[in-house]
Order: sequence, then C-alpha cells, then structure tokens
Amino acid sequence: MITPTDSISQAPQANSSPAQTSNSVALGRNGLPLRLLPTGAARLQAVMETVQAHAPESASEGAAQAPQSDAQELPTVPNRPPYTTEIRVVVVIDAYDGVPQHETRNGLHEYAEARIVNVLAVAHPENFDANDPRIHLAMNVASAEDSAGLPREIPLQPGQQLEVQGEYIPADHAHGGGPAVLHFTHSPAGYVTINGQTYA
Repeated sequence: MITPTDSISQAPQANSSPAQTSNSVALGRNGLPLRLLPTGAARLQAVMETVQAHAPESASEGAAQAPQSDAQELPTVPNRPPYTTEIRVVVVIDAYDGVPQHETRNGLHEYAEARIVNVLAVAHPENFDANDPRIHLAMNVASAEDSAGLPREIPLQPGQQLEVQGEYIPADHAHGGGPAVLHFTHSPAGYVTINGQTYA
C-alpha cells in the first residue's frame, strides 16, 4: 500500500496464478475479475479516450488556484467528477509513448506509462488506489487548442523521475481497462517538473 511520503522501489508483482470462477473468468488477489490490458496503439487510444472524456470543455473553464507550496493544499479542478481526486506525486517512467501527431478536441498530449513512488498530497484519498502504483500519464503539450502545459514534446526515459500534480482517474473509470490515469497536469490546477524545470 502506498501512503503519503512512503516510497516504493518497484511495482507490486502480479499474482502468478489467479483463481478461476465457475465461468472461467480469472480473478485477481482481491477477488475481482482480471481485465485484459490493451497494448501498443490500443493502449494509447484508451488513454486518449479517458483524457478526452474527463477534460473540461475548455482550459479556462472555472478558476483554480496555482500550485501551492504547502503539500497539504491542492488546487481544485473545476467540475471534478466525484470519483477522481487532485493529487501531487513523484512518478518513475516505465515506458514512453510520445505525442500522437493528431490533436484531440483538447489539443496534443504527451503520454507515458509510470509508477507512483511517492505520494506528496491527495485531496480525496477515498478515490486513490494506494495498492496499485501504475498510471498512464497524459501531459498537455501547448497547441492552438490549449496553450497550457509543456511548450513542446519533452521525451522521457525509462527510470526518469518526475514530480506531477494533476487529476487522478482511478483504473475502474479509465477507458480500455488500463491502469489509473493522471492528467490535467497543467494550469490552472496542475504542473509537471522534468529535469528540474517546472511546466504549468
């Protein structure tokens, strides 16, 4: 279990022999049905759908506070769905997916697969799965659609650590059955720090 200020060195190992239900559906350690995770282009499409489905209609919709220096106070994402939470974490990149060349209605996003290794603040802990550190990271890249976020693609390397603040969407609400999604990592409610440089 990940708790605030705890660090982990690696992702928890999956159960190597899941139980089977009477209709041959594999069950995980928690007794819930296991989901097949999409890979490659299907995984990227699922993350893009999750980000689009949970983004406000415009980046300027509502006013949220700028990032706070106090780790206990997080800005509020306007019109936040009740199952999400604002979060500030340190992540380690496991795989870099890059920036698809087509824009969504919310502009361009840079995608990566990552693990949460340190939780700095969680606004709604009941919406955060501390037992699964895996996330899809979706960072806005400035475009004509939305000028906030990264100024351009900033390629990431496996093993690289970032500090990220944004909106956490639990895995059970992510499209495509993948892990949790961390997005809205730009102003007015988030930021990302890469190699000592903070982008909002």
